[in-house]
Amino acid sequence: MTLKERIIDNYGWMRGYNRSFLTSDMLTAIMLTVLLVPQALAYAMLADLPPQAGIYAAIFPPVIYAFFGSSRMLSVGPVAIVSIMTAYAIGSFPPELRVISAAMLAMLSGGFLMVFGLLRGGAVSTFFSRPVVTAYISGAALLIILSQFKNLLQINVSGSKISELLPSVLANLGETHALTAFVGLGTIALLWGFKRFVVLWLRLLHVKKRKAQLVGKLGPIIVVALSTLATVFFKLDTDYGLATVGYIPASLPHLNFPVANLDHWRNLILAALLISLVGFVDSVSVAQTLAAKLRH
Repeated sequence: MTLKERIIDNYGWMRGYNRSFLTSDMLTAIMLTVLLVPQALAYAMLADLPPQAGIYAAIFPPVIYAFFGSSRMLSVGPVAIVSIMTAYAIGSFPPELRVISAAMLAMLSGGFLMVFGLLRGGAVSTFFSRPVVTAYISGAALLIILSQFKNLLQINVSGSKISELLPSVLANLGETHALTAFVGLGTIALLWGFKRFVVLWLRLLHVKKRKAQLVGKLGPIIVVALSTLATVFFKLDTDYGLATVGYIPASLPHLNFPVANLDHWRNLILAALLISLVGFVDSVSVAQTLAAKLRH
């Protein structure tokens, strides 16, 4: 496919774009941006990096993909399974070298993905089996859930595999911080309730379907805002020991090329290759699931 054909293929959807979609698209963009903040913070902490690193990593991929991507179903940006792999890859380095190691790892992984793209590696996704994709998503979700119990219950959890995480979680349940568990589990319950009941209740109150669905979509933003306000107003962090993210720099960092010796780069090559492969499979599997759901 020539460059001209690729551009036409990428932006052909704009020809039939209806202005009536603009309001919904703008609202969706705002919602995703707001929700991406706590998500990105969580992924950074999952990768054993400063929380703000997640925000930095979430800014550029969607913007770049909007211009160069070709799939309407593909989601780009930080993902939990890659965050876990990053933490494992940089865990052997001293704390002062972990941020630069993560940056080097990202550059190497991006380089491998570019090579895969030039070699038309995406064609391999055609042969992915649906059961394998489903199993991968389910297994990754279980691994992520178990790895987050340390923050959800404020307990010590060790291990990087399900066989290590599950016994560790069960062994340390007695150390659960009651307030942390209440806030965490309560937030999950509220998110589930918004999705399951709020739209239905509003429809029973004769609220227009579109407005009811809008409130349902705003549920995660409302829950995050309420939990944040409750933490500040009731001083749950200072008076009751609820763990918070802490200080986040208000400005973007200076862009610098990560400088390190050749051995440092070599130590990250294998991890970068694995991360690029897993990141590719993760993105494609989610895109295939969405496409199947929407029948594209």
